Amino acid sequence: MATDQTTVHQAACKVAAELVAATQPRTIDDALSAYDKAFTHVLNSINFANNTKEVKKTKGGRQVPIISQDEIQMRLNQKLAGTAVTTNLVQF
Repeated sequence: MATDQTTVHQAACKVAAELVAATQPRTIDDALSAYDKAFTHVLNSINFANNTKEVKKTKGGRQVPIISQDEIQMRLNQKLAGTAVTTNLVQF
């Protein structure tokens, strides 16, 4: 499963901001420095977790063959060839 990097960055921003707020930095410079460190570590952790997930190698689900429109039409014509409606099938 491919992960959208925008979503990963947004999550890392949120977590880093929460971590910095929890440390209650005294100055803006301390807050910015702590945020930069936290964001980098959180982003690296998320990316590492995404890259180390085990990829399934088995196939699952229903396998549907892909056929052309011509082949579909040919199959329909073959099935419908002997099923024409006649007047003796319809009762009035």
